[in-house]
Amino acid sequence: MFDNIVVSAMPVNAEAYAGYVDGHWPTFKELQTKFPHAHLLSIAVFAKDNADCLDVETGDATPAEAMVWVMRQFERGVARPVLYADASTMRVIISLMAAGNIPRSTLRLWSAHYTQHPHFCGPHTCGEVPLDVDGTQWTSHAMGRSLDQSVMDDNFFGTPVVVKPQYISDSEEKSIMAKLPYIYPHSTDAVGVWFRHRIQSILTDVFGYVLVKDGNYSAKSIAGIEWLQNQYGLHIDGIVGPETWSVLYAGSK
Repeated sequence: MFDNIVVSAMPVNAEAYAGYVDGHWPTFKELQTKFPHAHLLSIAVFAKDNADCLDVETGDATPAEAMVWVMRQFERGVARPVLYADASTMRVIISLMAAGNIPRSTLRLWSAHYTQHPHFCGPHTCGEVPLDVDGTQWTSHAMGRSLDQSVMDDNFFGTPVVVKPQYISDSEEKSIMAKLPYIYPHSTDAVGVWFRHRIQSILTDVFGYVLVKDGNYSAKSIAGIEWLQNQYGLHIDGIVGPETWSVLYAGSK
């Protein structure tokens, strides 16, 4: 499967293409016109919009928003909605799935892991994701140009297959949370995956503790975390460590 913000950059006669229904580059309608006989995957970058797939990454939907989006797709009758995320964020998504009792068999997971070699992320391949995914975007320079290419499971676009649900264990969840960074008071997001933005988003959108999502972990955000820690009987210090991360990504009120 190929995807690009410029439809004319896509190769012809591919089996599948992905495009956006919202955001700065809404390409999906153009894909429908240009490739009517191919498999097409619609992607939303905002959790308020419906599509086949939700893009979970910095500047787009957050992992906590993804769980709400998934439940809405279920209500719409969508069979196995797709969640797209880089490998590290996919670990968080899988943890949230387990916390929310969302069976693996009800979702399609599409990871991004640029090894420049086609592979499916999973515990027996790259080891970056604790469960086998259904597709992996393995390069952003396919065919020697700026073009994303993914390898997808043979049944990705077929009839949903009912498989035994896979959940991560408590020890695996603790291991995932332990790999997340400690977030200390008065620190600021600069580059990377914007952990402080995500903390502010989860507190605002899931727990209802409204904050400005600016990535600045200052007094109001610290107060929000201390409030959360108090609600769940954690040590109240304003530091986001493994136990506080676990509560944040469980998303329980």
